[in-house]
Amino acid sequence: MVVLFGNITMLVGARERTLPPGVRLECHGPFPVPAGARALVRLLPEVDMSIVHHVIMYGSAAERPPRPYAAGAPTCNGHILYAWARTGQLESGAVGLDFRDTGMVGDAYPVGVESPTEQISLQVHYQQTKERTVVDNSGVRLWFSPDPPRRPLHVTLMMSTRLAIPPRVEMDECVVCRVRHGGHVVGYRNHAHRLARDIFSEHTDARGAALPLLGRMSAQQPQVIRLLDKARTLGTGDTLQLHCRYDAREATRVTGLGLDERTEEMCNQYLVSTAELKVSRASSEG
Repeated sequence: MVVLFGNITMLVGARERTLPPGVRLECHGPFPVPAGARALVRLLPEVDMSIVHHVIMYGSAAERPPRPYAAGAPTCNGHILYAWARTGQLESGAVGLDFRDTGMVGDAYPVGVESPTEQISLQVHYQQTKERTVVDNSGVRLWFSPDPPRRPLHVTLMMSTRLAIPPRVEMDECVVCRVRHGGHVVGYRNHAHRLARDIFSEHTDARGAALPLLGRMSAQQPQVIRLLDKARTLGTGDTLQLHCRYDAREATRVTGLGLDERTEEMCNQYLVSTAELKVSRASSEG
């Protein structure tokens, strides 16, 4: 971890990590938020894109230690703050997130003492297909402000947990979610793997009226958090129906849910919103 207190910046992640070939999840941290920081305003991945498939950053209160992962390695816990994947970015380099790019001045993640994020952990999904052991220093550089955000933000994740794509077909995986408490969405991120095409959410208000689609983007475009030009209001009782469209016409077997981008798939949409927004899967969907 490198902390430069002059600018209140911080780099979290792997430091001189020796990495053999293979596919694995690792959690680095937790790292305490720098003293005096009250808002997280910018994030930029500094990753080896030849071996890192994705990174997910988590925040938690200081008293929450990492819990053991099923495979014996530590995994991150807490709430999601940020996610990035290399899809669509190998040529252009890693794309970050800067809340100062939005016209909604003062939007940021609250951090520091008595906030939901007193410490930060970074999950790194390695897809290390080289034939030799490599040394990795991947991480995410963070920029903080000493002033608390005027409008605190958080992340809501919508995803499919029953994904099974038959071979030789095109299909649309759908997940229905309800807005339990309204709020404002300021950004989104879509994530899936090689078979995925368009990902978006249909938005219907509490009276059943259709509203513009939320977050439509090809899964083959860079899978980064994108800030909206204008915040989208979601009202209590609204419905979001997440769609992930897949092209499996060249597949020869059923493709299931999993981490390996070469042989498995995912269907995720992250919503960056004001902290009061609450969304959950519709009860009729299980």
